[in-house]
Amino acid sequence: AVATGYRLVNAGISGAQVAAVLAGTFGATGQPVEKDGTWTVGAPGSSTLTVRDDPLFSWNYEAPATLATPAAGQQIDPARASELTSALLGSIGVDTGSVDWQVARYFDRTAVTAWQLVNGQRTQLSWLVAFDPSGDVAQASGFSAGLEAVPGYPVVGAATAVARAASTPWTALGPSPVSGPDAFPSASPSPSATAVPARPGLTVPLSNVTVTAAELGLAQYWQPDGSVLMLPAYTLTGEDGSRWAVLAVDEGSVRFVDQPYP
Repeated sequence: AVATGYRLVNAGISGAQVAAVLAGTFGATGQPVEKDGTWTVGAPGSSTLTVRDDPLFSWNYEAPATLATPAAGQQIDPARASELTSALLGSIGVDTGSVDWQVARYFDRTAVTAWQLVNGQRTQLSWLVAFDPSGDVAQASGFSAGLEAVPGYPVVGAATAVARAASTPWTALGPSPVSGPDAFPSASPSPSATAVPARPGLTVPLSNVTVTAAELGLAQYWQPDGSVLMLPAYTLTGEDGSRWAVLAVDEGSVRFVDQPYP
């Protein structure tokens, strides 16, 4: 069986052009200034837009004057915040029809997060816009790199993926939680039967989870060079309701390399 993965691509993106467009959208004034792979628009202390030449071509906007004002009073309506965010992101080329919206409080401000969807599945990629009570943008962040489909990844079965993740060196790609930590039961350490008061033994809590379902989807993996891949992965559901992701691609698509630590 084969499945499609994705990679983030930023070839041909002009940092200066991205910075200029974003600055015009959010309200930073001035010309983009490049230093060490980072483009900045705005003088220190004023509204500033920063674009970084990283694999995501990530960007960040801050309005110090707005952030310095206490976010007191009635907050902007969540529906209005989502509407404003959709208009802002749409104006910079984000396909707002392929995102999953989330509205929350962020440092006492209303923040809207637009999570990138791929095949209807939420990824770890997102854009965020935070508003003060008047509706002014206090902060914003996101990325400009595009997603490119990479078809034809051979995949192993779910049982093989789970068993493989428990053996070396695949433990480095072991199952990872895909929902909040509160969704998982915590193991309570129990006293070691062989411990003595003067020389306590090491107690290591372990959790055994029985997998009841596996669905082929995607998971995000960072490469040693900082690039990002979204590869076929199984979303596992445990009998306790916990959910995990484990890599599904065949061994031929994985290469383990030595890397100094840290």
